[in-house]
Amino acid sequence: MGEVDVFRRGGETATAPVQVFTRRASGLVRVMSPYSAFAYNILNIGVIFPWVYITPLALDPGASVWGGILICGAFASLLAVVYAGLASAMPRTGGDYVFQSRTLRPWFGFATVAMMILTFFLQWQALGGWLVSVLGVYPLLTGLGVMTGNHMLVDWGAWYLVGWGPTIVTMVSSTIAALVLIKSFRWFVQLQWIMWYGFLISYVLMVVLFLTTSNAAFIQRYNTASNFVAGGSGAYKAIFD
Repeated sequence: MGEVDVFRRGGETATAPVQVFTRRASGLVRVMSPYSAFAYNILNIGVIFPWVYITPLALDPGASVWGGILICGAFASLLAVVYAGLASAMPRTGGDYVFQSRTLRPWFGFATVAMMILTFFLQWQALGGWLVSVLGVYPLLTGLGVMTGNHMLVDWGAWYLVGWGPTIVTMVSSTIAALVLIKSFRWFVQLQWIMWYGFLISYVLMVVLFLTTSNAAFIQRYNTASNFVAGGSGAYKAIFD
């Protein structure tokens, strides 16, 4: 069939061979470096999600955490391979709509993305706010209250567990995220560095504390903190009874 150049003007000779979904100038501006993209993906997979793995043990103490991880990992790897292949085939215009519309039908791509906006994005918006409130603000205030002996901070922290606390945090965090992304994606990249290095520092500190704290000291401090927050005694032993 010869060469076809979709960018040539009428009467001009074709100068480029047929290429799949490739444009000479996309108009896109590269904002994230490879290292920045690496940090984004590590943060995006949820560095705080390991708590999900141990939560089922409260409902089914005999459950196998490692078995669940292996089963879920096997199925998730299939999805990862498919997305990796699609992203490699369509690196410039890649995205869920492009993937679905090119491989299946345009109407299916539109329906898929519309469903994602209505369900997936809203779900993660709510979950993100809940995580900030329950796994961020609550333990922060509670920990400060225990360290300083201030029951008022503990009460403030408890407010972020249920009811209006997580709801307000979700609305505030979602508004901030929207304003940052509307203003400039570069703002997000700058904020990401704060989250990334904050995560690395906190992770190192946590590992150091675990390695330098004896089991007896941990039990004693856990019981003291539990007694200060909720009252009673022997909280550590009660977990295993």
